[in-house]
Amino acid sequence: MKLIYIHQFFKFPDSRGGTRSYDLSKKFIENNYNVIILTSTSHKTDKRWNIYKRDGIEVHEIFVPYDNSLSKRQRIQSLIKF
Repeated sequence: MKLIYIHQFFKFPDSRGGTRSYDLSKKFIENNYNVIILTSTSHKTDKRWNIYKRDGIEVHEIFVPYDNSLSKRQRIQSLIKF
C-alpha cells in the first residue's frame, strides 16, 4: 500500500529539527507500506521540484523560500505556497 505523507518541514536524523515524521515513515516501511513524503526545501537548486529516495523513503521536495527571520505574514505566504 502507498502512503503519501505531507509535511512542510520533513527532516532526516542527520538534519537539525524534529524527526517525528521520519520515525513514523520508517515504522510504516517496516509494516510494508511504500512511503512518499511531500515536503519543502529552502535550499535553492536548479530545479523547483526534486525527487529522490533515501532510507527507503521516496521524497518529493519543492523549493519554497523560508527562514526564521521572516515576518508572520511572510511565513503564512510560505505555507500557502507550499
